[in-house]
Amino acid sequence: MLCAFRIFRSDDDLGEDVEEEGVADDEAAGSDSRGPTVNKSLVPTFVFPAKRRGFDEAFRAAHLMLEALAISEDFVVTGTIRVNESSLQGDGEDNRAGEDEEQAAEFAAGVVHTTDGWQTSIKSEAEPTDSSDRPALVDLRCRSFKFSVDCSTLDVGGALEFYVFCGKKKEDCDNPPDEHVDDNAKQYYKVSCTKRLNEWAAMAAKELKNYAPTVKYNKNYFE
Repeated sequence: MLCAFRIFRSDDDLGEDVEEEGVADDEAAGSDSRGPTVNKSLVPTFVFPAKRRGFDEAFRAAHLMLEALAISEDFVVTGTIRVNESSLQGDGEDNRAGEDEEQAAEFAAGVVHTTDGWQTSIKSEAEPTDSSDRPALVDLRCRSFKFSVDCSTLDVGGALEFYVFCGKKKEDCDNPPDEHVDDNAKQYYKVSCTKRLNEWAAMAAKELKNYAPTVKYNKNYFE
């Protein structure tokens, strides 16, 4: 099965005017070539941390950040978490030289998500993945983790909300402290399920223009 992904990364050009909400592009709009058209889209309603000015500087002071997000044609949301090992270990501790491979392998990360407004939630472990190149962070010890959430059963009007977390080892992730959590400044990361975006709105999204605030009020953006 072939799936098309739209990957949002820090080197995408948003332009000067960045609103607080973004839209996914046509590849994430939800069409299914294998059968009837699916009349819904998944729309991220937040500015990706890696797109915000000063991401590299902010990451240096943090333990982790959500770095990238992708939405497949079959409504699977996949995110990448970048973990700042240097910050987690503590630059003042003499453990850079003495850290062995077994200790390094214990680093863990994951995601907690809900689709019912936090009445219930699911916690999942993220899997290690290759880190993207960020020249401004080459002096830091970083590692990345990937998670996926299946949103195929999400109905129009519903939403996926989530936050990510990390720890030096898996046991630290059972009840992570606030500094080991990225919850979008207590607002959570949110992906809304809307009626399917039409071609015009999808094209705007391809250009990474943030039309989500207008989409809420203009039915002409939907098919």
